[in-house]
Amino acid sequence: MRARHAFLCCATLLAATMSTARAAPCAFDLTSVPETKGVVSQTLADLDGRLRGVVLQNGTEIAFPESLPKTALDTAQVGHTIVARGLSAPSLALVSAVSIDGQCGASNIAPPVNMGAAVRLVAQGTVARTLYDISGAPIGALLRDRSVIWLPRTEGPRYAAWLAAGRPLFAAGAGVHTLGGQVIDASELGPDGAHVVDIDQSALPPGPAPGSPDYDEIGNNDTSRR
Repeated sequence: MRARHAFLCCATLLAATMSTARAAPCAFDLTSVPETKGVVSQTLADLDGRLRGVVLQNGTEIAFPESLPKTALDTAQVGHTIVARGLSAPSLALVSAVSIDGQCGASNIAPPVNMGAAVRLVAQGTVARTLYDISGAPIGALLRDRSVIWLPRTEGPRYAAWLAAGRPLFAAGAGVHTLGGQVIDASELGPDGAHVVDIDQSALPPGPAPGSPDYDEIGNNDTSRR
């Protein structure tokens, strides 16, 4: 628990630092930040059309900050080799990235992609890996059939045991079909279709910590899945 808390604090500090540098991409010297290189095997988009991260062929999840420019995200496609710099959590097979291929916060932040109209979808299968946000909090699961299941940040830790690799999982909710598999915002979740709980997708996570760059900002975007 102490190690995860330290990772969360460091990841938050790095993300805050990069958010202040949007006018000058990678103005900071990141050579001391650990580097991870690999081939993308799965992209992790959400229903809002934002690319939250990727999974590499070795199973490592690269969690993206929201401030990456479009040129960086364009390279993060299946089959492409990427180089990410960020904090690594080996026990979670997770990298909280602050730069991709040498690109970080910029003024030309990638716009959301139109994912199309969401419909009710159902996914059932075995979890390939837990999905995390940049702070290391569990927020979803990647199934072996490549279905991507998202939960609000407030709900993910509560059902972390169900999201663990190798566990059977049933999920239903608003979703879309993509070339990489279906993407679902789970409103129902359980080990199987006969044992499900309702998931509140409107739940909002705690706001920014006092003293952080975003503490005094009031946004109008839904942050429940960040």
